Order: sequence, then structure tokens, then C-alpha cells
Amino acid sequence: MAESSPTASKTSPPPFELETPWTIEQVQGHLILGPIARHVKVSTLAIIVIVSSMVIDWATSQASLPRFALDQLFSLLFLGAVLHSHKVQTRQQQAIILWGAIKGTAGFACFVLITAGTMTQWFDEGNPLGALLCLILGLTWMPGPEFIPRLVPHQKAITAGRIVITLLCLAVSLQQGFWTS
Repeated sequence: MAESSPTASKTSPPPFELETPWTIEQVQGHLILGPIARHVKVSTLAIIVIVSSMVIDWATSQASLPRFALDQLFSLLFLGAVLHSHKVQTRQQQAIILWGAIKGTAGFACFVLITAGTMTQWFDEGNPLGALLCLILGLTWMPGPEFIPRLVPHQKAITAGRIVITLLCLAVSLQQGFWTS
């Protein structure tokens, strides 16, 4: 008779849970995703954008239907994934996934702005003010403060402050002629 191992009788841990109190609070307090998560599935918006983009591409394309479908293969695959998500995930789960994707993308973009943008402005352009503005913008938009529990209720104010700082940096950049052709 085969002896069962002690680990075989243990129950497996629950699968990764998206809807935790912390993630729900983060999404609900978000300036844009909060209202979206309460009223519409993110996948519905994604389907509208993807299909509209494909219709516009088809209307302006001279390609045959098979060639167009081949050109749009990535969009069609992404549309299939979004349709599956629309079917199996709740509004809240979709908003949490989008929130995570936005935070991850913003973190990477800020890292690039802080490192490459600042270094390029400083060393290649010889522009210390431009380097400082890149550093300020990167640090301003770097995800982080909104994760501090005491600041979670104030996410909208944090975003408004970030927008004001961005507009000030843009004004200085334009005044100094950094972004003119």
C-alpha cells in the first residue's frame, strides 16, 4: 500500500486574488478609473476603441481584406483577449488590472525620464535647466505617494498637484524655448 506524503493532504493556497480591500480602495480613489470601475467595464471601452480603430484603418486602407486582416493580426488577437476578459472578469477586476498596468507603465516612463531624459539634457544638450525639469517631472509622476495609506483618500488632490507641476514645467520649457522646432 502506497503511503501518502504529508504535503499531499494539505490544501493548496487560494489563487491570486485581484479584489483585495487595498486594490479596491486604490482603484475607487483614482481620478479616472474610479468612475469607470463603478459604471462600465474597461473591456467595453477597449472593444469600442479597438473596433473603431480597425474600421478607420479599413476605411483609409487600399489593401484587400485578407491583407488587411493580416496587417491587423495583433489587433484581432488583442480584441479576442479583451472579449474573453469581458466575459469572465468583473468591472472591478478589469479596472484593477488596468490600474496596475498604468502604474507599471508610469513607473517605467518616469524611470526613463529621470535617467535618460535628465542625462541627455545635461550632457548632450548642455542644458542644466532642462535636466532639472526632466528630473522634476519624473519624480512628480513616479508612482508612490498614492500608495501611502494616509494619502490614499487624497489621490485626486495628488493628481491635481501633479498636473499643476507639469503645467509649470511646460510653461518654463516653452518660455526657455526647449520644445520649439
